[in-house]
Amino acid sequence: MIPSKLRQQMGIEEGSEVILEFDQDQLRLFTKQQSRDAARRFVQGKLAGKRSLVDELIADRRKEAKREFAD
Repeated sequence: MIPSKLRQQMGIEEGSEVILEFDQDQLRLFTKQQSRDAARRFVQGKLAGKRSLVDELIADRRKEAKREFAD
């Protein structure tokens, strides 16, 4: 059970699911939303200015559609 003062500081409601991560003698606690936000920032940082995944997906779909109708 997470003490109420700590939950309040972290913005976690009672009964919320959390993610615990143990790494190099440190225990980290995240909400699911915090974990999703961190993953989104990580991916955006890796792809910043390099390419658009949406554009790549659309281009791939168009190529596949052309192949389907060409057969």
